[in-house]
Amino acid sequence: MAAESEQLKKKLITRLVAKGGATVEDYYWEDGLAQDMARSPMFHHLTLFMIVIYAVWIAIDADGNKASVLLEAEIQYQIPEHIFCTYFFIEWIIRFLAFKTKRWALKDRWFVFDTILVSLNVAETWILTIVLA
Repeated sequence: MAAESEQLKKKLITRLVAKGGATVEDYYWEDGLAQDMARSPMFHHLTLFMIVIYAVWIAIDADGNKASVLLEAEIQYQIPEHIFCTYFFIEWIIRFLAFKTKRWALKDRWFVFDTILVSLNVAETWILTIVLA
């Protein structure tokens, strides 16, 4: 039993050293749609693109939107907010579903950070809007 444990430990260390260290993808399922999407370079590039566009949108919204809450804003300010919130929420769900063991998501600091950001975005865009309606 101890010999098997040592062999397993050596294999794991060899694998991590060969890869350059552990990555979040080591915690993903080996097959399935969510992990395929989460590992996809296109998914990573699209998400990065959306982050950049959202940063630009925040500047535009800060300069032009005079409403204090989304429900009172003009429609041209509401639609992009809902689009961004929807994209980032779906992106979070895909990444969450890609984890083989869901609690491993808590070991990925970027995922935890994204969870906080998406939660705040959903609260501001959807929950607050429903409460104020």
